[in-house]
Amino acid sequence: MRIASRSSNNRRRGVAAMEFAVCLPVLVTLVFGSFQACDMLFLKHAVTTAAYEGTLAAAKSNATTESVCNAARQVLTAMNVHEATVSTLPLGVDVANVPPGEMLTVVVNAPVGPNLFGPVIFVPSTQAETRGVTIR
Repeated sequence: MRIASRSSNNRRRGVAAMEFAVCLPVLVTLVFGSFQACDMLFLKHAVTTAAYEGTLAAAKSNATTESVCNAARQVLTAMNVHEATVSTLPLGVDVANVPPGEMLTVVVNAPVGPNLFGPVIFVPSTQAETRGVTIR
């Protein structure tokens, strides 16, 4: 009987090792994929909030392109977003010169690579972009 119980224990250990070998890559992929998904959601939220703050600054009567871009950059700096760009549309037109009733767009772009933890594996896009629109 002793030989049968040893064989049974060895089989159980073998099955456990096999289950571990099959499940470990799936669990690691889920963990790191969720990290990158959370980082991407945070980056998208930061870019959206920056565009929103830029449009709020653009809606003021004494707004300039510099004040709009600075308002958006303050949010990006506070949320630790690197290498982001802020611009206004129409390009080349100062916000102060946009006539009342015209549409103004604040565009915020941030590259995904420098703003995510670890290598970019699970994220399909390379840029996070948001546009905020306001009427002057």
